[in-house]
Amino acid sequence: MTINTSSQNPKEFYVSLVYPLYYVDEYLKNEYVLANDVAKHVHLFDHKIKYVDYSIFDNLRKNVKSIKIDTKDEYSGYTQKSFDIYQFNKANELTSIEHYIKNDTKYRGITKFEDNLKSLKSIHFFASNNEIITKSARSEYLNNLLEYTENSDESLILTDGGVKLISRYDNNLHYIFMKNGTVRKIYYQNSKEEQSKTIVKYDINFKIISSKTFSQRKDKKLLSECEFIYDKNRLSKVIFNYPEGRVHSCLMDYEEHNFKYNEKGLLIEYEDVFSERKQIWVYDSANNPVRTYVFYENKTIPEGAVTFYEYDEFDNWIQRELKFNLNTILTKRDFEYY
Repeated sequence: MTINTSSQNPKEFYVSLVYPLYYVDEYLKNEYVLANDVAKHVHLFDHKIKYVDYSIFDNLRKNVKSIKIDTKDEYSGYTQKSFDIYQFNKANELTSIEHYIKNDTKYRGITKFEDNLKSLKSIHFFASNNEIITKSARSEYLNNLLEYTENSDESLILTDGGVKLISRYDNNLHYIFMKNGTVRKIYYQNSKEEQSKTIVKYDINFKIISSKTFSQRKDKKLLSECEFIYDKNRLSKVIFNYPEGRVHSCLMDYEEHNFKYNEKGLLIEYEDVFSERKQIWVYDSANNPVRTYVFYENKTIPEGAVTFYEYDEFDNWIQRELKFNLNTILTKRDFEYY
């Protein structure tokens, strides 16, 4: 199990198969998350579309037409600038992104979706240097599993329980969409080191309920089991068990990861019980993180980050300055509303 806590923003914090904060009702019921089917992208398929920052959908207020995002990242004397434009329709659906990177040379990339992000079938890329759009454009097509393919077909099998979709790129990866709305993801591992079958179960909102891996040998032994425990629809605990032990003897046969939230449903504490590592977030009145503290085993002084915001009249932040270690990231956003 791997924990990624490199991001100072808890909205980008995740635990291997699951993004904890993305699983709370406060996020899943967000109108922009629902309009763009974000939960299916980041939870079920674990596949992100190029240039799309999925954290941008959270905490947006009012009916946004476009967001212009200007970012300046400074680290030890090196500076990189980027500029993005997100376009939404009146139904809050993302329809296109313009992406620029500014360093030694200017680069412009325009990503346009066919229809919108929720019912995505194709993406069209236009690239240019020095702000001159080239005539050559590239298009990529996706199937129902958000896999890039030459057409929109995928292997489809009807079952008693629902519909099974098999990955075109990996025949060992299957999805079963049940009639009751739940989903099962099945992955077969066939290598010299391991022959196993992993079954991950999701509810109708793409929350992970459990994950089990079984041996594909004659014994069919349970190799690992992961349980996701929710409290008031918020992920509160992830427990891993390895009945047959781990491949590396230095790794524990049991892991426990705990999550705590405030009354608004915001993640305020993450704890890795085994490594004795704890991360804490503090928020402002607009529900954005302003301070982050990371406590390590045998360390009394925590590492951390501090963030400063400026807001518009609708409480959408228009400037954010994030400082941690030698890094400073200044981001400005310009909103246009319907």
